[in-house]
Amino acid sequence: MPGAPGRRPGTHSEGSTGADEWRTLRPFREGDSPRQVDWKAYAREAPLLVKEYSPPGAETRMFEFARLTDPDIEARISQLARWVVDAEARGDRYGLALPGICIPPDRGPQQRHRCLAALAAWQP
Repeated sequence: MPGAPGRRPGTHSEGSTGADEWRTLRPFREGDSPRQVDWKAYAREAPLLVKEYSPPGAETRMFEFARLTDPDIEARISQLARWVVDAEARGDRYGLALPGICIPPDRGPQQRHRCLAALAAWQP
């Protein structure tokens, strides 16, 4: 995110326009707002589906070893691990890029484990 105000070197961000962004469709459940129903799909005889949105602030982040400038390798790995843990806590989608390793963006405990395990096992 170099060059962007408030962004840290070593990260790249996509999304987060300040408004919720459409993420996926899911089956309608009792209590869902009629405003979230995909009425166009329903008109085409699809089942009743509801649009899901990402919450404000949820972003897709790519944490890249190569963008960090600290000459200390352990400090870079520590920083990347911190960003992974923080992104998971916020519910962001995130990925990790190390020399020779690229973990595509995702979220959840398995993604956190993949990223932290890659950082722990990676050798320069």
